[in-house]
Amino acid sequence: MSAGNLVGTLLYFVLFNLGCIVILTPVRVDPFIVRLDWPLLILVPWIATAFLWRGKVGRLAGVLLLLTYVISVILHVILH
Repeated sequence: MSAGNLVGTLLYFVLFNLGCIVILTPVRVDPFIVRLDWPLLILVPWIATAFLWRGKVGRLAGVLLLLTYVISVILHVILH
């Protein structure tokens, strides 16, 4: 159930909300966001889905997901 919630929420926020916003006004996207955040937006849910597909998310998977988040924050602080 939580996996469906994760994927559904992600799709809703990205597709529906962005679609509604773009109808009202164009959205400019910083090239830094395109290079860093968009690949993560695609990659991390696939990684999480692979962990959830096995039926269990262990500590190692949790550490990997948390580490991905921490690295993303550090890259934002250093590079932007």
